[in-house]
Amino acid sequence: MDSKGLNTTIQEAHDAEKGSMVSELSTTLNVYRDKHHILLTPCTHPRKEKAFPTWRGIDKFDVNSNLGIRAPQSFFLQQPILSFHAPPHLLRRGHTKSSQAQLPPVCLIHNSSFWNSWKIQIGPSLATEGVIDPRGVVCAEHTGDHVNNEKALKGYGVRSWRMWGESGKKYHRLVNSQRKDTQKTDMKSVEEQKVESAESRTPVEADEVIHLRWVSPLSTSTRLYTFTWQGVSFSWKGTSTVRETRRLGSLLRYAHLKLMAQLPDDDPHACHPVEVCLATYTCSIAPEKAGKLDLFDAQIRKLALDHAPGAVVDLRDVVVATAMCMVMGEFEKRVLARELAFLIMTAGNVN
Repeated sequence: MDSKGLNTTIQEAHDAEKGSMVSELSTTLNVYRDKHHILLTPCTHPRKEKAFPTWRGIDKFDVNSNLGIRAPQSFFLQQPILSFHAPPHLLRRGHTKSSQAQLPPVCLIHNSSFWNSWKIQIGPSLATEGVIDPRGVVCAEHTGDHVNNEKALKGYGVRSWRMWGESGKKYHRLVNSQRKDTQKTDMKSVEEQKVESAESRTPVEADEVIHLRWVSPLSTSTRLYTFTWQGVSFSWKGTSTVRETRRLGSLLRYAHLKLMAQLPDDDPHACHPVEVCLATYTCSIAPEKAGKLDLFDAQIRKLALDHAPGAVVDLRDVVVATAMCMVMGEFEKRVLARELAFLIMTAGNVN
C-alpha cells in the first residue's frame, strides 16, 4: 500500500473513532409529528425532512426498515382516543403503536388546561404485563385510588360499544367476543360478575411522579418549564446556542430550548448555582418535523450517578418525557396563536 492510501486509511480510522466517541457522548433524536402521535428516532426520515413532503425519489421499504432496526433507541408518543374520556398520553419505546409487544412503555403524561402543568407517572411498574392494554391506556383491572394517591393509575374499561375513530379496534372486538363466550357458559348475575371483577383488581402504582410546570406565562420568560427529580431542580428554557440552518430558519430563533440542571451546592455563600446542560431542542421549519432533540448522555449519566445512584427511574427517560410535554405545549400554543391571528384578520371582512 502506498503512503497516500495508508494516510487515507488512517484518516478513516480516526473519523470512525471520533464518530463512535460522539455517539457515546450524545444522542440525536429526530422528532416527527403525525396527526395524533409523535415519533422520536435517531434515523432520518427523508420525506418528513422536506419543506414540501413528497415520496418522490424515496424508497418506503428502506425508510421503514431503517426505523425498525433502530426501534430500541426510538420513542413513540401515543395519544389514545376514547370517546367521552381524556386518557393520558403514553410514551413507549419503539417506532410504532404496535411496538408494545416487544418494547416496554416508559410513562403516562397527564396534561392540564392552558398548558399550566403536566403530571408524569413514570417507572418500570408500567411495564408489568397487562397494565397497558393494546389501546394504549391502563387496563381497568389495575385501577387504583387515583383521586387521593397521585401514583395510582386510572384504568379504562372496554365497553360493549365502540365509536368510530377510537383506539384499539381489534382489541375491542376480541374482548367483547370473549365476553359473549363467557356469558354462554357462566350463569351468574350481572351484580355477581361486577363484585368478582372488583375483587380481582390488582392496583398498580407508578414508581415516581414528576410535575412539570409552566412558570411564567405572562412575562418575558414565557419559555420556562421547571421540574424536580431526586432533589435536583431542572428547567427547560429558551436558548440561542442552537439554530435551524435551513431557509427561513431564522423565524424560529425564539422557539429553541435547552434543559439545565441546577446542581446542589455545598457552599451556602455561592453567588451563582452550578448549572449543567443536559439536552437541547431545535425546532424545525419542516411541517411534519417538530424538531431535533440532542441528549448529552455523558452529562446525564454523570448527574444520575452523582446525585441519584439508587434511582429506579432512568434520568434519560425523564428528560425525554419532559421534552415531549414541552414540545406538545409549544406546538399547541403556536396553533392557538395562529388561529386567533386568523380570526382577528378576518373579523373586519365580515359584513
